[in-house]
Amino acid sequence: MKLEQQIDKALGTKKTGRIDRALEALRKGTRAEMEHAKTVKWLKKHPKAPLKHVAGRIAKDHLREDPHYYDRLEVLEKKRGPGKPPKSPRIKLLTRRGKLRVYLVDGTKVRKLTHLNPDSPDFTMGTGDQVWENVTGPWEVWISDELGPLEQKLTMLHEMTERRLMKRQGMSYDDAHDVALGREDKYRKAGGKGLVQALAKERGQ
Repeated sequence: MKLEQQIDKALGTKKTGRIDRALEALRKGTRAEMEHAKTVKWLKKHPKAPLKHVAGRIAKDHLREDPHYYDRLEVLEKKRGPGKPPKSPRIKLLTRRGKLRVYLVDGTKVRKLTHLNPDSPDFTMGTGDQVWENVTGPWEVWISDELGPLEQKLTMLHEMTERRLMKRQGMSYDDAHDVALGREDKYRKAGGKGLVQALAKERGQ
């Protein structure tokens, strides 16, 4: 049985809403912490090992996975302060499209999140839950506050198209991005003509 299947079995069947998200977070965390499996097995064989030695083995586990693990952790803790969760980059809700919520976000803050998570794609003008599921909330699209009114709408169309193709048609990010980029360029070249109607049809599926 694969590790992910073992974790799913241990956590039980998925539920909906907040419980579902909590279980998913626990599943991801459990999978990530399996990097300490050898250390745990070693500790069972050496139950009287000094605590400092055990801590050193755990530190080595993290550093094998990411040589800059503790540098990134230090940056993250400085930014959020002791006991404080990191502040959301969301500035305001721009619009709703069905279940989908489109937020204007602080582009600089989002990029700082990108730097702390090197596995995430770079943030330029926008993103969505199908690309950045570990950062945005479910059913969310983020648009950078650095864009003007027309570019915000063009980016909104791009991100909504992209997430629909990935979510509903199972398209890869690269393929969905190319299609969305084509739609975006079409309305940009037209000076935004027909853009409002296109957005109205894109109901955040």
